Amino acid sequence: MSNTITIRDATLDDGDFILGAFDSAIEYLPTIGSADQWGPELFSKRRGGSSTQEMSTVVKSSVVHTAHQAAHPDELYGASRGEGDNGEGLLHARVLIAESKVAGEEEQQQTSSRPVAVLAYQDFVPAHLAAHPDFRPSAEAINAREGSYIYVWALVSDFRAGHAARKGAGQALLRETLRIAKKHGVAWMYVDCWTGNERRLVQYYERQGFKLVKDFLFEKPDGSIWPGSLLEIDMAKHDA
Repeated sequence: MSNTITIRDATLDDGDFILGAFDSAIEYLPTIGSADQWGPELFSKRRGGSSTQEMSTVVKSSVVHTAHQAAHPDELYGASRGEGDNGEGLLHARVLIAESKVAGEEEQQQTSSRPVAVLAYQDFVPAHLAAHPDFRPSAEAINAREGSYIYVWALVSDFRAGHAARKGAGQALLRETLRIAKKHGVAWMYVDCWTGNERRLVQYYERQGFKLVKDFLFEKPDGSIWPGSLLEIDMAKHDA
């Protein structure tokens, strides 16, 4: 079976899907030898966790901009710094959803698509990373470079969907993000990922056009070490 992927902006109604996709990844990762990437605790159980809070802020930012500023889908950022109703302002951010329609399904299932993956990006280093002493040098180096950048800090497939439905969704989300970034003159695109399990994630991002910047070690609150890699795309050198 083949599938057709379409990309849209997230809405507040996608909250349950996004959280469910993260939870599905927690359950899936041990089956491919990557249990240590995010650990065993479901994201839905991590009340008050930085990842959940940051995703909520990014979704709200994207939705507020789309709803109240008549944003065109090609607009790069979710909201202006200093705007918003939370007293702290909403930063430049956006969440994209990949939907899939699989050919060959029964007639009643062909009439609609289903969300199968989510990507979140922003024009600043994620706060929980920038504040961490192990990552701070990388964050400072990114901010010191000439030219604007975006940072992809979440890319997750919904493993509740079958392989045929989610195939190519992550790649489609990255390509759309790259297209938007190029259109708006962004100079750099960054992502970080876990380096365990024979660097499979690093290799995946390299296949999408990213280049390795550096490896780093991230000490978690429990004292364990999370090995990661920072990767980038230099827009000036990237083929269209």
